[in-house]
Amino acid sequence: MLTYKQLNEQSNKEAHYLREHHAIRPDSLVGLCVERSLEMVVGILGILKAGGAYVPLDPHYPQERLSYMLADAQLSLVLHQGAGAAALSEFTGALVSLEAAQYGHYSTDNLDKGALGLSSSNLAYVIYTSGSTGKPKGVMIEHQGLVNTVVDNAETFELTERAIK
Repeated sequence: MLTYKQLNEQSNKEAHYLREHHAIRPDSLVGLCVERSLEMVVGILGILKAGGAYVPLDPHYPQERLSYMLADAQLSLVLHQGAGAAALSEFTGALVSLEAAQYGHYSTDNLDKGALGLSSSNLAYVIYTSGSTGKPKGVMIEHQGLVNTVVDNAETFELTERAIK
């Protein structure tokens, strides 16, 4: 369990690490091969805070599908945790564990989004289709599209601050 403060601090440390060691910038694609967990949320937020866009990779996908997605997205960096490492045995790019200990000395401060050069038209994530009609296709989602969806869902489902407590 994490508090919101701890979640923010961990994802900020990861973002600082990604910027410093992997030169993540707006629209940089970063693979995220994890099972659903708190680490997944930290990974997503860290990538977004660094300015990058995440590409979710399910560690339980068949190896052929994972290999195709890695190549198609031209990923050179994948964050992993748990079963993710074994699923990426054929990946030749950089593999980075989401173990919080390696980010220990990085700043917990938020990055300056103005200095990152981010805009609403930058990518937030790339998600692959099921591939039922052939090869899976990567669908690029920009921040503005993601925000529009969240706002629409909040209105449609009448989500208020009181409703989510």
